[in-house]
Amino acid sequence: MQLTSPVFLFLFFPLSLLPLPFCPPKHRKALLCILSIAFFFLANRQHPLALLQVGAVVLYMCLLSALPVRFPARLRCLLGVVPTVGFWLAMRLLAEYGEYVEYPIGLTMVTLGAVSLSIDRYRSDAPDREGPLGVMGYLLFFPTALLGPVLRYKQFLYLTEHVTPSRDTFTVGARLYMIGYVKRLALAAILLRTMQDMLAFASQVPLSLFALPVLLCISYALFYSFISGTVDMARGLMSIYGLTPLRDRAELLTTTSPHRMLYRSHLSLDRYLEDYVAAPLRARFPSKLGRVLAVGAVFLLTLFFYRTRPEVLLFGLPVLICSCLLLGHKRWERSRHGRILNVFFTVCSFVAVSLLTLSLTLQEPLAIFSMFASPFAEQDLFNIYYLIGAVPDISYLFFALIAVVLFLATRFYPLLERRLPERGRIAVSAVQTVLLFVAFILTVLYFLPQFPGQADLRFFDFLV
Repeated sequence: MQLTSPVFLFLFFPLSLLPLPFCPPKHRKALLCILSIAFFFLANRQHPLALLQVGAVVLYMCLLSALPVRFPARLRCLLGVVPTVGFWLAMRLLAEYGEYVEYPIGLTMVTLGAVSLSIDRYRSDAPDREGPLGVMGYLLFFPTALLGPVLRYKQFLYLTEHVTPSRDTFTVGARLYMIGYVKRLALAAILLRTMQDMLAFASQVPLSLFALPVLLCISYALFYSFISGTVDMARGLMSIYGLTPLRDRAELLTTTSPHRMLYRSHLSLDRYLEDYVAAPLRARFPSKLGRVLAVGAVFLLTLFFYRTRPEVLLFGLPVLICSCLLLGHKRWERSRHGRILNVFFTVCSFVAVSLLTLSLTLQEPLAIFSMFASPFAEQDLFNIYYLIGAVPDISYLFFALIAVVLFLATRFYPLLERRLPERGRIAVSAVQTVLLFVAFILTVLYFLPQFPGQADLRFFDFLV
């Protein structure tokens, strides 16, 4: 069960909202923890092995948190970090290279949560004693359990201590959830189907160089719509249930630096790695070596968050080089041609990140080099117009266009808000809400039956 699946949308979501208004404030955290455990069982109802694997990690962390206070803090931290990360790495490698091993749903987020819980307690940023229900509720927190955003333990404690559902939080959350739903199901489904068609052709007929820009655009748009859509839904659900949603800092489509495109695609992943990896390295090595080690470690772990194949590092190298060049030379921003250079560097960053995201979606990343024919080769090549003949029913493209137009219309609201009087902002906000609701209903009524598999698409299946 994903956040877009019919089981969640029509069953779990409305039933879980019923007891929330009647629950006393002091018991709302416990209610969210119980809902998270129930969501975890429903999400893995068809994957009993994953249920056992992830459940074993959660129970291990519960037993570790129940150790007496006099137990050495450093040893408890090591016991919480090393075995869980080792188990995650082993499962990722087995799933990457094994034919019969399936990656457990939610193991990545549970592992990141276990590391955060162990380190925050070691630093005294969180209480040493927490009941099993609280530990399980954090590790399996259902808005973020499958794909994020990455929620640190101290953040979770602060948010769950201030659960205040209201009409305003519900309105903001519903809008965020609908935006993410359209991204995740309507846009990503169409882009994924188009990419699958192109890759199917590429396995038989080499792609022409003219198809490369199209494939890069599709790969990046797919990555952006899938990841950011799921994160928007998670933020929306947090607001609906009365929690303060994490702040959206992801300026993906306008940033000039590729590392910002990569890090901020997954909201708060960069802050997580900064807190637990980069800052300790800089404190340990205060010289320039520490800064270099911090940048390299964060970049490497970000890539391994998505794929653990070493070939991905080859496609991540242009992103790292471009990022270092942009970080080291900021004078161009104040130059006379700063705006033109800004556009140029944005395009370069887009190309670098698009190549990386394309490698993330392929079973064998190095297959990219064999997909395209030499420009001087005399052979039949794949052309873009072949896609039209490959689609048996193009009616979904018409509905996708409507959904995209309605969705993009809602994105111009922040630009108009600063230039309109109060009545104008109210009117534009009302129009935005109506358009977004129409796009959401269109997605539910058309794309959900059209692409039922996309509603339950797992994160690891998307990448591999």
